[in-house]
Amino acid sequence: MLKRRDKVTAIYVDLAINMLDRFGVAPAARFLFEQGVSLELTRRVLLQPAMRRGSAPPILGPTLLRQG
Repeated sequence: MLKRRDKVTAIYVDLAINMLDRFGVAPAARFLFEQGVSLELTRRVLLQPAMRRGSAPPILGPTLLRQG
């Protein structure tokens, strides 16, 4: 994805991602809401890390071995 052109929103998103790592989803989502960030963007950056702008494509994990 492309890098965000709106520098202020990019700063808010970076702060929220740091908050997510330290405090969880609720405080990070509230912060973005209070800054006027759209719900669609908030959901994407907090709940779908692979969909963040500038993020690398997801790496496939190891396959599960069949128990038997």
